[in-house]
Amino acid sequence: MWTLLPIDEGRENAVGKTKRLVISAILVALGTALGIAENMLQLGAGIFPGGKLGLANIVTLAALYLFGGGTAFSVAVVRAILTCAATGMSSLPFSLSGAVLSAAAMWAAKQYLPCSEVGVSMIGACMHNLAGVTVSALLLSNPYLYTYFPILLLFSLISGILTGGVAQLALRRLESVRNERGS
Repeated sequence: MWTLLPIDEGRENAVGKTKRLVISAILVALGTALGIAENMLQLGAGIFPGGKLGLANIVTLAALYLFGGGTAFSVAVVRAILTCAATGMSSLPFSLSGAVLSAAAMWAAKQYLPCSEVGVSMIGACMHNLAGVTVSALLLSNPYLYTYFPILLLFSLISGILTGGVAQLALRRLESVRNERGS
């Protein structure tokens, strides 16, 4: 039996736990690869300094919709740490704070707001940038860095739409594959 949809955590058996672990590991690896690629290509940074498309957010959204908030949080944190380990640990405070705040905000949005995957992604992108500006302001003891947030907010809305759209398409495709297999 092949299942890729959310598993009822209360009744999850050993096979379900193994599937969750394997799929989560695949999502972490994919998110790390996307994060490294985005870092190397500097997508978005040429338009807005500090701006990134947030391609790795696609896997956090997938984890959230497939398995729930706890798994999504774990995937986001491990992915951020691994990406920083591969690209430079100096960005860890920014990446980790962004991963934590955006994962929590996306979980809350999914739970309590009438949002699609795109709306949840937009909220996550905005919170990731808010965390980054906050870390910058704290590390540099400069609250004026918040004046840059509206520009990052605009960029995060655009990137949230793009990454949310990709995640939405991927989740729909996973659902159709599951239905085709009849499990």
